[in-house]
Amino acid sequence: MADALPPQQQQALRQAQRLEWITLVARASVLVALGLAAESQAVRALWLKNVLACGPPIAFLVATRLEQRRFDPRFPFGLYRVNMAAHLINALLLLAIGGYLLFSAGRHLHQGAAPELGWMHWGDTPIWSGWLMMTALAYSGVVPMLLGHPRRRLALRLHDKALLADSAVGRAEWQCAIAAIAGLLGVHAGLWWADYVAAGLIALLILRYGARNFSEALRGLIDEKPRRLDGRFDPLPDRITELLNNLDWVASADVRMREEGRLLSGRARVRVTAQAQPPTPEMLQQTLDSIHALDWRLHDFALTPVPDPPASRD
Repeated sequence: MADALPPQQQQALRQAQRLEWITLVARASVLVALGLAAESQAVRALWLKNVLACGPPIAFLVATRLEQRRFDPRFPFGLYRVNMAAHLINALLLLAIGGYLLFSAGRHLHQGAAPELGWMHWGDTPIWSGWLMMTALAYSGVVPMLLGHPRRRLALRLHDKALLADSAVGRAEWQCAIAAIAGLLGVHAGLWWADYVAAGLIALLILRYGARNFSEALRGLIDEKPRRLDGRFDPLPDRITELLNNLDWVASADVRMREEGRLLSGRARVRVTAQAQPPTPEMLQQTLDSIHALDWRLHDFALTPVPDPPASRD
């Protein structure tokens, strides 16, 4: 995979790999902090979410290693799309855990079982355990936010949708932490149901991100027209079509493209004008070089000239 990237993107990929290792270590520390304070339903929900949040960095690291494998008879097109499969698996996990947490919160709320939050003693001073949990929750929200911006910057340089989605989790982490803290404050104020409502809100946020990632990953796997990172259709197919139609020997061009992970591939059927001479191999190669120069993401493109059928006579 690294050989298919320009030098700047190769450097960005190495930086992203290092940052994902740092992210895994940071998430492990968050899991420890939340695990030591997991006495409420909302905190347990956030702990499970952070367990799943370790999946995207692991998937990214594994995918970038597999992408570097050379073509072979078993995988003649390479493994460029493996990170799209990892993106889909992570989305399914988010949907599964979000659905489970929503069901669990609703069940506890229906049963009317008040959460049992204990007390600790600092010397002779009793301290409510909720304060410790709020400190752990604040830490769980700050850490992914700090790591989210660098990952977003690298995702934009690499045009990596899975990495961008992982960076966006930082916002969800902070929102979930705020919801859990609000739930604990509600319990402290005597609103026993606030903890379960907070857990339900966290579950809905997880489901929201899972549904969005599932839609993005599925559309890419079934070869939808490439999209930019902002969700809009990529203008590159139109730019290639315009380039081909401006050639003297081209009557019309039909361009089709698909995503190959962070890269793009495609083909064009070009109708040669009846008055023009068939394009020589040199002309075709020059055209392909011009197409590849439009965008670094374009790693494989096929150009097929076909004769333009003569106009029908009435």
